[in-house]
Amino acid sequence: CRRQDITVKVIRLSGGKDPAEIMLNYGAETLTNEVNAAILDNDYLLSKLLEAYPNTTPENKSKASLAFFAYVDSLQSDIQKEACLEQLCQAYNIDMEAVKKDFINRGQVSLRIRNENTAQDNGGRPPRLKTTAELRAVLTAVTEDAGLFQKMRQEISADDFEDPHAKKMFTIMEECCEDGAFSVSGILNRCNESDGLRELILQSVQEYSAHAEQSVEDSIRLIKRNALKRRRTEVQERIGRMERSTLPEDQAQLAKLLAQKMDIDKQIALLKE
Repeated sequence: CRRQDITVKVIRLSGGKDPAEIMLNYGAETLTNEVNAAILDNDYLLSKLLEAYPNTTPENKSKASLAFFAYVDSLQSDIQKEACLEQLCQAYNIDMEAVKKDFINRGQVSLRIRNENTAQDNGGRPPRLKTTAELRAVLTAVTEDAGLFQKMRQEISADDFEDPHAKKMFTIMEECCEDGAFSVSGILNRCNESDGLRELILQSVQEYSAHAEQSVEDSIRLIKRNALKRRRTEVQERIGRMERSTLPEDQAQLAKLLAQKMDIDKQIALLKE
């Protein structure tokens, strides 16, 4: 929404799971008060980041800054960007000039966080996930722009993933999309602290921001190609079994499988172009 210069506010419902339940249990006035108390999306995002990354260590400040930069990058006005960076400085007690420098060189901030994580012992921290090609691919769509994920969602489904973490990430993003809560903060909020996905999101959120659309298109092709290759392997195994059979019905099935394999090969070739 911010990329279209639309102001966004977040309503925190405290009296029930949805507006209908609040109306039923507490009446229209309570719901009206909660709507009137809605906060801007940048305030909400900062509050969630402070929960996830308390202002206690330099590492937490770097991680929170990196996540917030993705939101700032979606703003259309330089005045809005500077105001939000100032808000980040106040929340995390960071020097404004240092934040501006990190925002401009946010790729280096991501690299710095990786190096810090590598140098530290994992004791008590979430496990480091192995970043497979599929997981990196789905992470390219973790932005403030729900349209990019919608584009990915139209082309592929969770069943196209072999990596369970990539499938879980895709499912979380689908849930956010369906609930109208698609954003970096919304996705972070649905990831468990213990599964390591939050770390990967914060590390990768800035890597693709400069060329997010192209990254998503490349990722769609990669995921579709991998899914087709797995299908081709399954078909090839069935062909091998059928070739050893002399039954007439198996020979008819063999012809269908050979045609299916040929079609899959054509689709894979098109995705490589």
